[in-house]
Amino acid sequence: MTDIAIRVSNLSKCDHLYDTPRDRLKQFKSEVKPRVRLSAREIEIIRATVRRLMGDDTGIRIFGSRAREDEKGGHIDLLIETEQRLPNRVTSACRLVSELQMQLGDQKIDAIIIDPA
Repeated sequence: MTDIAIRVSNLSKCDHLYDTPRDRLKQFKSEVKPRVRLSAREIEIIRATVRRLMGDDTGIRIFGSRAREDEKGGHIDLLIETEQRLPNRVTSACRLVSELQMQLGDQKIDAIIIDPA
């Protein structure tokens, strides 16, 4: 019998495991420019909107095809990590996506929110 609980293959990015979302945010403080297929304007709109809705300490990760420089097209996949307990993650995600679509234009945006709940 093996001790492997989950097997992953063809993973394009791997992150360290952290005790809390705040600890994970520390790794991003030194990054100067994200390497994703989004314009500086799009990145700033996403940052400002997430921070306005969920707080300044909220972590924002872009994953999927937009996180891969060798791909084209694709929608925007966001992983949002907050230490703030949200009353309803689905409602928060819908509000975030709708506000981003109003500012970025009508395009497919998916948001996954992780909170302490």
